[in-house]
Amino acid sequence: MPLFSIITVNKDNLEGLKRTAESVVNQTFKDFEWIVIDAASTDGSAEFVRQNESYMSYWVSEPDGGIYAGMNKGILKAKGKYVQFLNSGDVFADENVLENVSKNNDGSDILIGRMNFWTYEGVYRKDYAMRQPHITLFSLFLYGISHQASFISRRLFDECGLYDETVKIVADWKFFVEAIINHNCSYENIPVTIATFDRTGLSSRNGEKMVKERVDVFRKMFPPRIVEDYAFAFDHHYDMYRLQWLAKHPKFYMFLRKLISLGMRREK
Repeated sequence: MPLFSIITVNKDNLEGLKRTAESVVNQTFKDFEWIVIDAASTDGSAEFVRQNESYMSYWVSEPDGGIYAGMNKGILKAKGKYVQFLNSGDVFADENVLENVSKNNDGSDILIGRMNFWTYEGVYRKDYAMRQPHITLFSLFLYGISHQASFISRRLFDECGLYDETVKIVADWKFFVEAIINHNCSYENIPVTIATFDRTGLSSRNGEKMVKERVDVFRKMFPPRIVEDYAFAFDHHYDMYRLQWLAKHPKFYMFLRKLISLGMRREK
């Protein structure tokens, strides 16, 4: 039984798959298995997988029902204590990621690290902490957890179920809510930058749809008396989601300071 199961889901993204493969096979820590689920790609991805199957514990190339169906296939084949998803185009931050995660493993159900990624405004954010120290239902609703930055106990998928394949964009978010809120699983924020996130992925290209689907899922998961307390967040969630990125942009911060300063001078 390896410590980690790295699962890569791919569909017609050969160049991204090559980058992901290089970052996986170059890891200095070797107590892991690599599982590749290809959705019957026609761009040469399947041939690339066959040529490199010696690095993989399992691979398949066949039609499936979407990204979460592919992830579920990988989970069912996983034998590691922890599962991590590094989809095609995503890469580990460096060759020592798995080594550093193993050293910071305190046995929690979910280990949550940091991320590198490009923002919507084209700004590169390095070593970005995805989580707050204390996770609540509200913080999960607003921000969520990056599955690329997380190592999830394989056991949790037996207890909480696999990803909901009827949810097209936020099934991984739904799983974290189910595991942390409803099953009270343990988690730990670890000081390790896990991966560089490919923002051309499904959720990044569908920000407004993602928020709408998250609201729809939330309404189905919780009773009306809980949902009522989130009414304002439901109505303004997309605005709040975009504003959190805008507020962190240096140019916006300077503009806001000038605006406040101008207002104070007018009052005088």
